[in-house]
Amino acid sequence: MSDAKKKIIKRVTILMICLLFLVFLFVLFVAKIEEISSWIIAKKQAYAMRSHTVTKVDFDSYPALEDKPDAWYLGDGRMISHACGGIDGLTYTNSREALELAIRKGFRVIEVDFSLTKDGHVVCWHDWQNNMDQNPDWSDDNPPTLDAFLSTPVYHKYTALSFRELLDYMEEHPEIFIVTDIKSENETYRSIVQGIVADAKDTSREAILDRLVIQIYKEEEYDLLLEYYPFKNFLFTTYKYADYDLNNTARICLDKGIHVVTLPTGWIDSEEKIKVFTDKNIKVFTNTLNTVGGLRMFAEHGVSGFYTDFLDPTDLTYIDN
Repeated sequence: MSDAKKKIIKRVTILMICLLFLVFLFVLFVAKIEEISSWIIAKKQAYAMRSHTVTKVDFDSYPALEDKPDAWYLGDGRMISHACGGIDGLTYTNSREALELAIRKGFRVIEVDFSLTKDGHVVCWHDWQNNMDQNPDWSDDNPPTLDAFLSTPVYHKYTALSFRELLDYMEEHPEIFIVTDIKSENETYRSIVQGIVADAKDTSREAILDRLVIQIYKEEEYDLLLEYYPFKNFLFTTYKYADYDLNNTARICLDKGIHVVTLPTGWIDSEEKIKVFTDKNIKVFTNTLNTVGGLRMFAEHGVSGFYTDFLDPTDLTYIDN
């Protein structure tokens, strides 16, 4: 074999080894991307939190919250199916098929996004501005009618849901709780809450409202919601009105008797960071996790519950054993 051929073979071999190494690094990065992203976000958030005002609260005057044995956030309820759950690799569909898949997987707690149609009906949808290629004319200022929404397949293949149809599933599956996620503001927010209560009452299913877990995003919403119905279950979520003042967040939960707070993953980089909650038995949930590695990492930090697109409730065994 000539020296020229030997050089070519050597170069090709080196190139193949480099390519294989790059592929290995890429696969490793993809497998760990959630943990890497969480670490980067945590560092950025931690820097911001150090310079943020922290409310002084006399926590000694507050008793720890007590859990009821059948509380929605215990057991399998620690895993929440996000936006009805992922399906075929897609997220945020809030569709009938995604909901049915989540129920088959054994989810007992399912988060659903709610929006309001042009003709005033509550539907299961994230927001009209980002409408997942449903219709380019839809927007927050120009939402569709109920008929137009329900007749337009989500991602051209899945079935859109109204709140009344969601009530059908809750009636058929009395074991499930629905976590509400309402992105709208002010009057639209009020209209959605009023619509939810009216739909339940108009169909003689008012008792099902006791299986809604109402996410609130600021303190004043708690009393506002109780004007419409004496909801039983609340959850304080911080992503929408980001408040690094965890003392104040914990104070709100204790004042209102809210047993669960949801923090962004980037706010949680240690068990000490959320001690203000765990000391008073306020359960800390985080969103959104889709790897077992992420599940384990945040469980080690003291997180109790997790929103997910693609994990299953059975994956909780990885942190319970």
